[in-house]
Amino acid sequence: RVFEQRISCLYPFVPFKGDRDTHKAACQRLQDLVASLAGITRGSYVLDVACTSAMGPATYIAERTGAVVCDIQMTEKMGLLARAEGVNSGEGEEEMTTARRIVEDLAVGELETIPYDSDTFDAVIFFETVGHMKDKTAFFRECLRVLKNGGILAGTDWLVTHTGLSSGNEALMTTLRTENGISELETLASFGERIERAGFHLREAVDMSREGDLSPNFEHFDATVLGSFI
Repeated sequence: RVFEQRISCLYPFVPFKGDRDTHKAACQRLQDLVASLAGITRGSYVLDVACTSAMGPATYIAERTGAVVCDIQMTEKMGLLARAEGVNSGEGEEEMTTARRIVEDLAVGELETIPYDSDTFDAVIFFETVGHMKDKTAFFRECLRVLKNGGILAGTDWLVTHTGLSSGNEALMTTLRTENGISELETLASFGERIERAGFHLREAVDMSREGDLSPNFEHFDATVLGSFI
């Protein structure tokens, strides 16, 4: 699928803090935030859903917290990308060995039927994953099933600020969904309601544009597209 080829350049969208902020630093802050919200500490057993990169959130959070992190990918191709991306990005063998040791398991399967037993994980985390799923509620119910009692779900995703888009922006959103394998873009409110319908107690839902500047994420788009988003 097209989004499998594009995901490395688009992932992840993060809030920037000032002109000198880097994408790497912004990513790490976001990952630290999600790990904190999920209550991840040393010894936590964590499922990362479709992080894409063996050197990405799964490994970073495991190294930072001492947690044991498992990863699941949506397709075989994305599983291969997750294994290979560290090498392709120029990481050395030592770093890749560390990644493979910390990320305990990399499974591939339908995320609406997560291939793990019930009551397995202390936390489930995701970064821009849910939008790619046809049945988001089924996915959230599966997250609830594999979480232990008192476990926490935390993550980020692409959302729209409102549903009443102009015809021009609607065409733009259609292109965005098609090229990136996104089934539907929801609002923050509807996303939270879906999580609650799956059986979760929603503790916090935040518009990340309030945490920093999102516009640098769109530098790979042309100026007309950028102007339509911000």
